[in-house]
Amino acid sequence: MLNLGTFCLASSPTSLCSDGTSAANEIIGHAENQWTVSANVTQGDIIELNFIPGMNWSHGTFDVNDRYPGFGLLYVGTNFTIQKVGDTLFVFTLGILVNQTSPLFVLDINVTANNGAFDSSPFYNSNSNSYSQAGGIAQSSGNCTLNVISPWPSRTDPPIQLILLRVWS
Repeated sequence: MLNLGTFCLASSPTSLCSDGTSAANEIIGHAENQWTVSANVTQGDIIELNFIPGMNWSHGTFDVNDRYPGFGLLYVGTNFTIQKVGDTLFVFTLGILVNQTSPLFVLDINVTANNGAFDSSPFYNSNSNSYSQAGGIAQSSGNCTLNVISPWPSRTDPPIQLILLRVWS
């Protein structure tokens, strides 16, 4: 698996980070069994997405790719839109160990389109050419809507949980 640098797991009111530190955060948006979640953001806020994949995402057809031998792959797009500003699209590459019952692992997160919603550079890791989180610094104030784009190969059940966090470091 790729080393995605420091990443934090939400456990309100703080996140436990992989480097042993913690970062305060505030849940600003929460949805269960939905494809969308919204929250109001202020320009300069650091926003990150935490989500739990759908109940059946670890079952079914998976893609294979030489970059991740031994894993079946599932690609999930997440599109952040800040009203009247633009959007930023992240794609998660999730993997499951072939021929084993296991949870999905985040193997990669990348920005595929950035049309002004977020400056995602704080989460960029140049060693892996990947991002530790989906999100970044809000480039404007307003309503931020996150849409999860249906996974590929297709899954019909929505994420179990979507959480938008305002990170106070």
